[in-house]
Amino acid sequence: MWRDKFKIVSLTQFWADVRWEEPNLSDLWKEATIALLPFPTTYLCEAGFSTLVMVKTKYQNQLQPEYDLRCALTTIILDFDKLVIQVQGQGSH
Repeated sequence: MWRDKFKIVSLTQFWADVRWEEPNLSDLWKEATIALLPFPTTYLCEAGFSTLVMVKTKYQNQLQPEYDLRCALTTIILDFDKLVIQVQGQGSH
């Protein structure tokens, strides 16, 4: 069963399922986590650093780039049309 599941789901989903569905394999899950965790965390750190280098140019050198980095690194896709509809326009005076 696990061999077939391994072929059809992602690696992270597979080990998450092993953790919750097979408590007797907790030692195996811990070893897999220790072996696999450095890869995505290293990738995320490298992606963050590369983005920081692009954001902090000599023309845009801010002391606190957190907000720019948050916008640059997010995986959320904004629906601007929906946001515009939800905002009430300022009425005339």
